[in-house]
Amino acid sequence: MKDETRGALLTLGMDLEQTLARFVGNEALLLKFLKRFLEDKTFEQLTQAIAGKDAEAGFHAAHTLKGVAGNLGLGALFNAISPMVEVLRGSDPGSAGAMFEEVSVQYALAIQTIQTISE
Repeated sequence: MKDETRGALLTLGMDLEQTLARFVGNEALLLKFLKRFLEDKTFEQLTQAIAGKDAEAGFHAAHTLKGVAGNLGLGALFNAISPMVEVLRGSDPGSAGAMFEEVSVQYALAIQTIQTISE
């Protein structure tokens, strides 16, 4: 893995050793799945649910995004969305809306960073 790619992934809060272990040490496979994340529609679903104050749909989208972020090693996004999942689990879309800004920032950072990876 290129040093610049490694550095970019570290800015996302990735524990490279642990994340690569989930991908059986296969860097190409990890990068392939990170690129697939760019096509994932879960964040759009979360955005719509928060805008519509739909706690149930918001919970499902947030929970899915948390799982994907965790599996891909996107630590900063995982840490931002985890509290939102718990708030939505309690059916409180208003409080979740207040958390959405940080989730959006971390999501945008993840997308921008993944787009720059050229391996």
